Amino acid sequence: MSMMNADVMLPGHTFPISGEAEVQRILGMYRDAMLFVHERTAALINQGVGTAKDMAPLVKLPDDLAGEPYLQEFCADIPSAVRSIL
Repeated sequence: MSMMNADVMLPGHTFPISGEAEVQRILGMYRDAMLFVHERTAALINQGVGTAKDMAPLVKLPDDLAGEPYLQEFCADIPSAVRSIL
């Protein structure tokens, strides 16, 4: 999506985003958050932490992403994402 250089983005569950730079910034944050959750979950699997139920509470976004309005857990949450990776 970031390669489309959109001026406006209409997310499914949040407010519209306007301005190419802001669209790119928000898409970058989404990418960074999803990559972080995936990599952290993979690391926990490799450490033998246990089940998805054990891992889910251990995966939290870093502070620089956790406070971003567009990354708040409205319709999905990180524990669900962790379970879906497994």
